[in-house]
Amino acid sequence: SDENLAAFINAEASGKVKEDQCKSPVITSPAAGAKLSIVTSPSIAFDDAHPCATTPIRPRAGLRQIPRQQPRYSRIVEALFARMSTEAQAHCGAISGTNYYLKVLPPGGTTPIYSAMLSVTSFTPDSAKWQKAMSGRNGQTVTVVIERAVFLKGDMNDGPYSTQATFSVGP
Repeated sequence: SDENLAAFINAEASGKVKEDQCKSPVITSPAAGAKLSIVTSPSIAFDDAHPCATTPIRPRAGLRQIPRQQPRYSRIVEALFARMSTEAQAHCGAISGTNYYLKVLPPGGTTPIYSAMLSVTSFTPDSAKWQKAMSGRNGQTVTVVIERAVFLKGDMNDGPYSTQATFSVGP
């Protein structure tokens, strides 16, 4: 969502992006240092987190545990109220779950030449957009950055954690 992209950009601007080896994504394809084609968009794949992460990364649940001694109807009503939102939504509901911000940066640059918001760990850019982004970059190196954050009802709950790899660009 636009809100999640804004949360990534705000986290970058405020210096909150972390490079934690165990919580950062791991780029698995293409291999670091490989050549990215100007013509053919690459298949970019990554693992959600490094294997050293000891527990699965999941967002915290929004509902609290309700004691069993409370009457059943009361637990049901409370659970329904807990799920209701009083915030107005202009276009879509708040997103919960893991999102990724993929960026391709030029040599020494901070403004992406290509970027995408993802909710999956495997992605192939649109060919026309990739060719446009890579045009005139033959022989240069680019840096692919992937940031990962967990959102709960639109709020960044964990992260963002970042990883990057450098690639050469060629025909």
